Amino acid sequence: MINQMSFVAIVVLALAASAIGETPPAVPTGGTTGVAPAGDSRKLSTDSFIITIDDKGCVTGMLDKAGNKEILPKGRVCPLLSIKIGDKTLAPVGAKWSGDTLELSYAGGEHTKIAATQKPSHIKFELLSAVPKDQIDEVTWGPFYTVHEENAGTFTGILWDKEFTLGLQTLNPKTIVTVNEQGGKWMSAHSRDYERPRKANAFNHEFTVCYPGEGVAGSKIALLGCPSVRALDTIAAVELAEGLPHMTRNGKWFRTMPGVRYLSFEFSEETIDDFIKVALASGFKAIQHPAMWETWGHLEPKKTQFPNGRAGLKACVDKVHKAGLEFFLGTLAFVSADDAYVTPKPDPRLATAGSSKLTKDITDKDTVIELADGAAFGNPKDKRCLRIGDELIMFGNTVGDKPARIEGCTRGAFGTTASAHRAGDDTSRMILGDFFGPLFYGNRELTRELARNGAEVTLRYDLQRYGFDGLEGALSSGLEPDFALSEEVEAWHAAAGPKQNTMRFGASGMNVYTCHYIDSVEWGEPWGAEFRKGMLDYRFMRMEQYRRNMIPKSLGQYCAQMYAIAGNGRPELNRCRVEDIEWLMGLACGNDAGFQLSFTPDWNAFLRGRPKSPIEALLLPNIDELTRAMHAWQSAYDANAFPQEVKTLIGERNREFHLVENSKTSWTLYPLHAATGTLEAATRTLKTDNPHDNAPVHFVIFNAGSSVSKLALKLPGNVTVPLEGAELKGEEIIRYTGGEEAVIYGRNWNKLRTVKVNAKLLSLAKGPAEIAVDWAGDDKVKLTTEIRLVGPARQLTPQK
Repeated sequence: MINQMSFVAIVVLALAASAIGETPPAVPTGGTTGVAPAGDSRKLSTDSFIITIDDKGCVTGMLDKAGNKEILPKGRVCPLLSIKIGDKTLAPVGAKWSGDTLELSYAGGEHTKIAATQKPSHIKFELLSAVPKDQIDEVTWGPFYTVHEENAGTFTGILWDKEFTLGLQTLNPKTIVTVNEQGGKWMSAHSRDYERPRKANAFNHEFTVCYPGEGVAGSKIALLGCPSVRALDTIAAVELAEGLPHMTRNGKWFRTMPGVRYLSFEFSEETIDDFIKVALASGFKAIQHPAMWETWGHLEPKKTQFPNGRAGLKACVDKVHKAGLEFFLGTLAFVSADDAYVTPKPDPRLATAGSSKLTKDITDKDTVIELADGAAFGNPKDKRCLRIGDELIMFGNTVGDKPARIEGCTRGAFGTTASAHRAGDDTSRMILGDFFGPLFYGNRELTRELARNGAEVTLRYDLQRYGFDGLEGALSSGLEPDFALSEEVEAWHAAAGPKQNTMRFGASGMNVYTCHYIDSVEWGEPWGAEFRKGMLDYRFMRMEQYRRNMIPKSLGQYCAQMYAIAGNGRPELNRCRVEDIEWLMGLACGNDAGFQLSFTPDWNAFLRGRPKSPIEALLLPNIDELTRAMHAWQSAYDANAFPQEVKTLIGERNREFHLVENSKTSWTLYPLHAATGTLEAATRTLKTDNPHDNAPVHFVIFNAGSSVSKLALKLPGNVTVPLEGAELKGEEIIRYTGGEEAVIYGRNWNKLRTVKVNAKLLSLAKGPAEIAVDWAGDDKVKLTTEIRLVGPARQLTPQK
């Protein structure tokens, strides 16, 4: 189903793509010819915004009060609320006001009633009724247009430029906002009727859903308009006025805070003290266990890491808090096949997609099952599993339709008990997926229970952040994606009690409703790629997306140590080095972005509780060097020591810098220019264009081939710099960062020995140059070489 790629990357992109290129949803077309009733118009206003609704029920004006400017594009008319009957969308043709209640009429004789409330920050519209109830399939607010459309916030429901922001906020999960971000930008919101049976599609299954009480009535939106400098304040005011989540941390609303940075350790009761020391040394404020559950569903700690169970984990959390650090946890929001929701007795709320009845008795050993209707059992795109009573059965082929034969059955699957069943017994097709092993999904009720399980964990362990990956499991409810994900997050929030508005909350997807809950999206899998190249274009695409949405930025997940299954590439790429950390910290500090940095050696152990890894495998030999670098950058950032012009430079993806922490109030920043390449017997020269005057020359050389000796650098002007005694075996590294010695490391960055270097010779004039590396060795030598030219120092101190 999903192969080492987070659900977030797939579903968030899919949801975003669903809005791209759409035509505006509400077009006055179709319906029975009729005479429009007499109507009246009205102006509604906030502190900074006025809209005009005409006698047809359309928004015909939007005024920026401060600038006294019309922001609705010339010629645009926005139906306040359109209805959909079958394949026809009908815009209103008449409007009548009775106090603050607006009745809209449509050409086919349909009517809707809307409550309109004017507040200082926004105008609230709530659909009270839609008649005839049994015919209206969907309602749509808008689309709404603005001349201020430079930036489209698809997660936050805003269109804006530097002058003015138009916002469309949903006030409940059933009301789904779409922001079209290409071509003529617009925003709309819709709600569908689920009270009547309707087709749904999830995880390659088509099935029918019906949810009494989930009609279109109750759909609610907030429309806002304000100067862009007040956009976040206005959205915060909407949250507070409408009783929406207003998530704060230490008294600050998370939308105004930088992205959070934290370290992720696969710690245990035995090793937690070591990891706390690493976190404190880094200057970061929080640590996380990346995946600590024995199974997904009931969320019990891994037995191999927490032999004392919940008490052992709580003791670890208490140590983290005592050290002054925050503690984060998370889960994948679906059910693993070894969880008690599945085995030995499957929960009746596990998601299914269609059912039939047995037409013939079967024993506990029969491998052929006969059903009245095989429509739900023939999908070849999914793992094939069915349930009869308390037994789960894997099967092979489906032959025929009505009736159907289910062949190749494996009885008593997933630890359930094979049993005899009678003709007429219900037989259901399970929705079964795969993510490092089989997994199940919950129906609507069980999905909300899984969310409440996460909330219970939040309270039990006094978490400061909860990460909810795999939210897409909620799609098995058959509700459209935004509705399903929103009510799952809402269920967690409602159950989180006193923690619900005072912590950070991350998830694998975000929409205009869940954006009130979520401070960042869980994503980023650079597994199997170089530290700096894994998903880099995607990371910066997301950063720009966060800017347009006015939400905290995140660079996603990184790993300081590549997982074992990803370690088939060049060995030097499988371990993080300090230059990589400085590059990442520069990007994060320059962009006010958060990230997660993981230390774990094995993806399978990381996910599924395989035997724990020794501390030596979890922490790299150069961990002290890595944490010093992190501390230097983080302390400077916390002290506001980076002026804006410096932040602009360090935040560029192709620049590199080295930062030295001199004291609590002083740092020295050096720009670096790097030239890289792989040198072999016939090609021993790197070309560079040095932008700095008389730049000190640093270098890192990794030996990817056979052993070499008599290493030397050759600089312009016939300058030879011998690296005395530098003999490199295969997979050894020599690194020079100034001073009188270079250091030789093993492939894991474990320090082996030092060699003498004449630092006075290692200097390069400004301009184009060639630098050669010479050695003695055979034809199998391959030296991955990086020359690093150091620019002029800049002193940094805290800014006012």
